[in-house]
Amino acid sequence: MKRRLATTAAIALLACSAPSRAAPPAALQDPALPAQLASQAPLAEPSRGAALQAQVMAKLARQFQQADTQRRGALSLAEAQAAGFGYAAQHFEQMASVNAAGQREIRLSDLQAFVRRQQSR
Repeated sequence: MKRRLATTAAIALLACSAPSRAAPPAALQDPALPAQLASQAPLAEPSRGAALQAQVMAKLARQFQQADTQRRGALSLAEAQAAGFGYAAQHFEQMASVNAAGQREIRLSDLQAFVRRQQSR
């Protein structure tokens, strides 16, 4: 009995002193993050500088094109609001110019110039 106990104790001691081969601890997770998002691979490193500005301009161009349902290359305030293009609608008066028909509108170039001015502040 003593020999069996000594053998068991020796095995337990060796197991405790051997390097652990257990999986590394899981990274801490945000408890507010839905489980389906927590299991996804981490996102890429956030963009900065010129890369971020290019992404912003591309997104604005896509939103502008989606809002420009008449394909005139210009948006009225009503078109921007109807498309849910809040940024353009919110700053419309600061960007708008008067077209040949006397209506206020913004073009993509007006929107891009406004964003650049805001970023340079």
